[in-house]
Amino acid sequence: MSVIYCFIIGGDSPGCKTKRPFIAASRTSPPFPLAVYCTQAEQVSAISAVQPLVSELDLTQPLDYIAATLGQSPTVASILSNHDRFYPVVYGRHPGVYLSWENAEPEVTGCGIRKFQRVKTFADSLVFMITKGEHHAVDDLPALKLPSPSLRMLSPKHEFPSLQSLGGKAQLTSAADLRLNFAMHDMSISQTVDRSSNNSSSSRSLPHAHSSLHSPSYIHHLVRTLAGVVDSVSVATQTSTGDAHGSEDFPPSGILGIDAERYLHAHGYKASAVWSIIHAFKDAYGPDDFMAYVCPKGMPMLEAAYIYELISGRDVWLANDA
Repeated sequence: MSVIYCFIIGGDSPGCKTKRPFIAASRTSPPFPLAVYCTQAEQVSAISAVQPLVSELDLTQPLDYIAATLGQSPTVASILSNHDRFYPVVYGRHPGVYLSWENAEPEVTGCGIRKFQRVKTFADSLVFMITKGEHHAVDDLPALKLPSPSLRMLSPKHEFPSLQSLGGKAQLTSAADLRLNFAMHDMSISQTVDRSSNNSSSSRSLPHAHSSLHSPSYIHHLVRTLAGVVDSVSVATQTSTGDAHGSEDFPPSGILGIDAERYLHAHGYKASAVWSIIHAFKDAYGPDDFMAYVCPKGMPMLEAAYIYELISGRDVWLANDA
C-alpha cells in the first residue's frame, strides 16, 4: 500500500492530518468534512486549493446545488487535471476520496455495506461524495441555475454508446433508465400477484412439506458464462462431486462484495466470467461503461446494471450514522 496523506476538506478542523479521522457516513450526514487520501505531498498541496471555496459555501443549500457549485468551479476543474483515476468511497471502512485503487481496495473489499466508484476527475469525485453516490459526475447533475457567471453551464447528460458501435444491434440505455424500467416491471408483477391472491378459486396450492427436494432429476445449478447458460448440474451430479462449481480458480471472496458474490454463485457463473466482471468493474467509470463491456459479450442489460449496483452499492442508503 502506498504512503497515505490525509487532507480534510471542510468541517471544524480542515487541513492535513496524520491519522485517519472518524467521519460519519449516512444518507443524512453533512457533506463536510470530507477526507481525501493522497499518495504524494504535491497532491495534498493541490487539494488544499478547495478549502477556501468550501469556506464560502452555503451548506444549507441542497446537496445537488453544493455539488454543482464546486464541480463547475474552474479552480476545482484544474486540480490534479493530469490524474484520471479517483475512487470516491461513500460507504466503506474509511469514507473519502482515494487517488489509487491500491489504497481504495482495502476500504471496500469484504465490506457488507459499501458504495464507491471510479471517476475521471477530482470534480467528479467531489460530486459523488457530496451527493452520496446519487450522481457520479459533474455532467450527471441536474441543470441548476447558479449565481456566479464565472461558472460554466452544465453540459447535457452524457448519452451512452450503442451496442451497434460495439458490435451489437440494440442501443444501450442509461443505467438510470434501466432502474426505472426494472422498478415499473416489479410494480406490475406485484399488482398481478395482488389480483391473483384475491381470487382464491384460481390459486394453486403449494407442494406438500414432505415433497422431496433431492430428486436426482432436479437441477442443482446452472453453469453460466457472460454469453448465457452453457450447462446445468443435476442434484445427482452435485451429490457425487460435492463441489458446486468444480475446481475452477475463483477470485478471493470479498472483492465484489457479499451481495454480488452470492448472486453470481447462485446463478452459476464460471470463474472466467467472474474474473471478466471484476476486470470490467475496475475499468468502468460508471454503470454504462460496465454495460458497454459485458453486454456485447451476451449479458442482458438489465442484469448487467443490477450486478453493477450490487458491486458498487449505488442503491445503498444508510438511514443513520454508521
